Amino acid sequence: MFQLLTLGIISNNTDITSLPDTCIFIEIASSVNKKLLKSLPFIDCLSNLPLVWNIDRLKVSEDIFSPIQIVSQYLHFYEKKELDKKDIYVSSTGDDKTIIPLDQETCRLLLDKYFFKKINILSFRFLEIFMYVLANQLKRLSGSSFFKVDNLNYMTNDINIRSTLFNILLEVSYDFATKSTKTKSAQLQAEAEVDQLENLVQWNDSNHLLVFFMSQSPESISALYRNKEIIPANVLNLLKSQRWELVDYQTMPSERLLSTLESLARYTTYKIEDYFPYALSVDNLLKIALILLRTRANIPVVVCGEAGCDKVKYIYIYIVFFNKVFVYFLHNCFLYIFL
Repeated sequence: MFQLLTLGIISNNTDITSLPDTCIFIEIASSVNKKLLKSLPFIDCLSNLPLVWNIDRLKVSEDIFSPIQIVSQYLHFYEKKELDKKDIYVSSTGDDKTIIPLDQETCRLLLDKYFFKKINILSFRFLEIFMYVLANQLKRLSGSSFFKVDNLNYMTNDINIRSTLFNILLEVSYDFATKSTKTKSAQLQAEAEVDQLENLVQWNDSNHLLVFFMSQSPESISALYRNKEIIPANVLNLLKSQRWELVDYQTMPSERLLSTLESLARYTTYKIEDYFPYALSVDNLLKIALILLRTRANIPVVVCGEAGCDKVKYIYIYIVFFNKVFVYFLHNCFLYIFL
C-alpha cells in the first residue's frame, strides 16, 4: 500500500496497477489505544486530517413527513410547553397545511439539546436510530383520536397526558440508541483489560420497558416489561388513564403471551391456524417486540447467537406475522436472508 500511494504504481508478475492523478482518501477506523493506526507506520508519511464533530454537518430535510421533521416538530412544541394544548399532524391524512417545516438551525439546536447533549453520543448513525424509532411512534400518536387535545380535556382532568406520553416515548427511543453503545464501550474496555468483563451489559440487567401503540388497536398504547414492580410512576399513571391492566408477564401462560404478541404485531384479526408448535415466553416476547419496533422504523436487524438459542424460530414467527420484512442473521459464518 505504501508503494502504491507514494509511487502511484505497483506490479505483481504480469499484473500492473496504477493510480489515476487524483486524491486518494484512506479512512482509519477507531480502535482501543489507536492500535490500528499504530500498526500502519506508513500512515505517518501521509497527511492526516482528524475528523472533528460538528452539528452543522447534519442535513435536515424540509419534508414535513420525514423522521427528522416529525421529531423536531414534537420537540419544538414540547420545549414551548404547548404539547398538551395543540394537536400536531404529521401524516398525509392529517391537516398538514397547518404544519410548517422547521428551519435547519432550529432542528439542529433541538436535536443537539435533546439527543447529543442528553446522552453524550456524538454519532449521526445513533441519531438516525433514535429519530426513526421515535418518529414511527409519534405518527401513531398524531393519528390517535384518543390522544387528541379536545378528547383528553373531555375525558380526564389530567392536563399533562400528551407530554407525559411523549416523554416516555422519548426515553424508550433513547434506549434503542444507547444500549448498543454502552455494550460496545464495555467490550472495548474488556479488550484492554480482562478484569472489565463484569462491566458488560447483560440482557437480564434491564427491565426492557417498552411503551408503544398497538397494531390491532391503533388508538391504544401498550407496555411490555420484565418486572412490573419497578415500572416508573409516570408510566403507571399514563396506563391508568387508559384503564390498562398492569399484568405480570412472568406468570402469563404461553397462549396469552402469543395473543399479546399478535395484538402488537398484526394488523389483521383473523386466526392463523397451526403455524408453529412453539411455547412463547416473556423473554421471547420482549426480543420479538424489539425487532418489531426496529423493522417498523426501517432500522436493519441482525439476530446472532449460539446454536440453539431460537434465532430461526424468531424469524419464523416474524414470517408468519409479516410478508414484507427483511431480517438478516448470521449463523456459523453464513448469512441467511428471509423475505
